[in-house]
Amino acid sequence: VNVYYVDSDNKVQIAGSEVLNTPTDSIDFADINYKDTKGSDIVLRLYGNATANNSLYLGLVPTTPSNDQIWVRLGSSAGTNGYFDGIGDTANLEETDELYYGNAVPTSGTQIGTKDEDHRTMYGVIIKDPKSHGSNDEEVFMIPADQVKVNAVVACSGSTTTGGGTYEEAVPVKTPIAKLDTEVTSDDKAGNLILIGGPAVNTLVKDLLNNEWNVTDSQAAWLDHFSSGEAMIKLVEDAFGDGSLALIVAGTDAADTVEACHVLQQYDNYADEFADKTEVKVTTEAGTVNIV
Repeated sequence: VNVYYVDSDNKVQIAGSEVLNTPTDSIDFADINYKDTKGSDIVLRLYGNATANNSLYLGLVPTTPSNDQIWVRLGSSAGTNGYFDGIGDTANLEETDELYYGNAVPTSGTQIGTKDEDHRTMYGVIIKDPKSHGSNDEEVFMIPADQVKVNAVVACSGSTTTGGGTYEEAVPVKTPIAKLDTEVTSDDKAGNLILIGGPAVNTLVKDLLNNEWNVTDSQAAWLDHFSSGEAMIKLVEDAFGDGSLALIVAGTDAADTVEACHVLQQYDNYADEFADKTEVKVTTEAGTVNIV
């Protein structure tokens, strides 16, 4: 693998070449040196996988923690011809598996190539909007001057802590914000609830859907309404009496439920799709989330 760089005069220079010798091999070929991020704090790593169409990955790898690695896939179809002409399988197209995060083995990490917001790693590296940059066949990372750390203080009620010339009071959270379905009481049902999970795992959702769909087995009815890769966000009025509301967030499987939760977390981005509706279907196709 030949490694090139652009110098301060905007000229392309060759840094040298590296050889990956085994079916799955990796080699560190450069260090990141930026202010207090120096030496081997973060390295650039090449990872080749000859058993998967000669795939080649470029990694941004911190020394610690070990599960904080970013991998850019340089493309398997192009790689079989001995060169790489873009990121992922198709040039100038964002693809979910062209950017991975989290594991020393690229494909064991999380695919984030079509995420449309900035991400920050545990070290503090900012991954800039993978979707928009991936569509231009580039990835943009912001390296901190030093590893970013947070000082968290946990204290009992009434305790105080000082630091940096400021005064902070630890205020306990007294209201439970999450419960298992089996822990929900009649008093809880008198209020508004967000119910996560489908009828196979959440008995409250099962009861509501049985009533809504007028069936005796909501799990079987679910399969008539939804298929793999789909989820539902549904508002049920007067769910358990007394005018209470229940918002159901449920997918065909756990992954689909997670995607529906992400949509709900980003409600402002989907406000138009939610307008005047009490139920929407969330679908995931080619790594893209859609509301119908």
